[in-house]
Amino acid sequence: MRRLKASPMFWLHIPKCGTSFANTVMHMPNMCPGLGENLSIDDEQFGKCFERTLQKNCLQWCDQSLIHCSWPIQAHQFLSDEKYEEYKGKFVALLRQPEQRLLSAYTDDGDLFRAEPYIGICAENRTPERILSLDEFKSKWAHWATGQIVGHLPATLADVPVALQRLREGFAFVGLQEEWDLSVCLFHTKFGGPCRNLEFLDTRPSDRATGNTSEYDTSILDGWVDEIDGPVYTEAQRLFYDDLKRYGVSHVQRKDEEMGDEAGNAFRARAECHHNYGPLAAKRLERDGVWCLLEAGFYGNVAQFPVDFKYPLNIIALIYGFFIDMVVERRFIAFYGLVGAVSGVVTLINEVILKELLKQPRPYGSANRKQGSPSIDDEQFGKCFERTLQKNCLQWCDQSLIHCNWPIQAHQFLSDEKYEEYKGKFVALLRQPEQRLLSAYADDGDLFRAEPYIGICAENRTPERILSLDEFKSKWAHWATGQIVGHLPATLADVPVALQRLREGFAFVGLQEEWDLSVCLFHTKFGGPCRNLEFLDTRPSDRATGNTSEYDTSILDGWVDEIDGPVYTEAQRLFYDDLKRYGVSHETCQACYQEANVA
Repeated sequence: MRRLKASPMFWLHIPKCGTSFANTVMHMPNMCPGLGENLSIDDEQFGKCFERTLQKNCLQWCDQSLIHCSWPIQAHQFLSDEKYEEYKGKFVALLRQPEQRLLSAYTDDGDLFRAEPYIGICAENRTPERILSLDEFKSKWAHWATGQIVGHLPATLADVPVALQRLREGFAFVGLQEEWDLSVCLFHTKFGGPCRNLEFLDTRPSDRATGNTSEYDTSILDGWVDEIDGPVYTEAQRLFYDDLKRYGVSHVQRKDEEMGDEAGNAFRARAECHHNYGPLAAKRLERDGVWCLLEAGFYGNVAQFPVDFKYPLNIIALIYGFFIDMVVERRFIAFYGLVGAVSGVVTLINEVILKELLKQPRPYGSANRKQGSPSIDDEQFGKCFERTLQKNCLQWCDQSLIHCNWPIQAHQFLSDEKYEEYKGKFVALLRQPEQRLLSAYADDGDLFRAEPYIGICAENRTPERILSLDEFKSKWAHWATGQIVGHLPATLADVPVALQRLREGFAFVGLQEEWDLSVCLFHTKFGGPCRNLEFLDTRPSDRATGNTSEYDTSILDGWVDEIDGPVYTEAQRLFYDDLKRYGVSHETCQACYQEANVA
């Protein structure tokens, strides 16, 4: 049924994003009966111009009710508005990390993208008039994925919201070049058909002399990033990993009997290698004659690596413990809680606690506080502890180390002036947008669902009326983006700004769902001991039971926060990149967990 809905399938082939995927698409059952069932689409079978050969013969070989054959011939098509509307919901594409895609094109010795003018792989004259410098190359070939999706070049930041919307609404399948094995498996899981060994071959390696496809050293870009293709790739990652979860696809869950013997053996070998080595590096390693894909990217929310943390946490306690030891030697942090009780972040860094209190730990409290460090919570400061801390921040805290907001505002918005003043010093935790929204809707402390809103400190707790879920979405969705860009309502046009600010303005980005690792990563980056109180949830969603649960999003009827979604996805990327950069994992964090007595 899913395949019929996606027919005729339109493969949007983006340069350097997996020519080999033609073997998966065109070998689907009945798709191209004129093409030999086990004939690999590659140089050996069809010559170096095999793409052109296939395009010329597509109308003859393939069933036009199942697959779109481009005419006139164009390997890398652009989706005009008319073309997009005609095939909406039927597009298939693989995307690739933008800087890796760019460098792969720059070093390509088949298609000479770096030549000016461009020399295709089929050209008889292979002598370039001149070679583009890397800066010239970036100007010509960057932003290409966005350009194809929106239908024109050059693509600009104004095109990003359109590209994001088209990816979400117009594509039946989005895969990742870096996650080739899982992309092939997911495609077959969604649309059927057997897995073949030829689908796991690289018919267009970057280095044709050796047959290798490598990860490129991006240091030659001197910090340049593709700010246009970046958020589009990030959204592609979100869609891909959401589909893995939705369809239960992982390296270890594909049933052997669903594959041919040869493909099954290859896949089992990959799964074994993946199981043995874990999510270590975003590259392929050759092992026993097969390719083993070791996971990277958004490792935490891939179905095969479910993370079941024992303790929801309190970021304020984390930062409090950090400041106890006064390990920061410069002014570097201003924290803006992204809807604290809603996002799982109880309050702001600038609500941390007074210096006097640091010297006078309370002699009472639960067993979790016997280390002599009082927790910032209802028990110690009452239900209005955020307001208490804010009021006393200027008196209690060292202004050279932490920003105290005035006038008091628990959830601040980053105006352009505020952002520029504290750029590079922000700290935040983000949360999966639909979970954040439903947590707010169910909150029995801060009554976000009341109209007007009733805060936790309000004496009158009787709402005038309760918002419907649709009304609630209209009022409380997109909030993380709004805080980051400085205004509400936030729109799709704000997404590129929010992504850029996350990348350039934040010293630390954690994830509410990855609390333990967020605590450990924070200490790894900035120092200070891990304390038990940091692994407590001082603002559980259900205050009666003390539990914080995952919410059933089915009540949203398929609605997703299309604005906060890519912002959260970028936060995930930054977080998991930092885990790699600083060597942080549950294994390496055992010393932190043991120190906090939560191991």
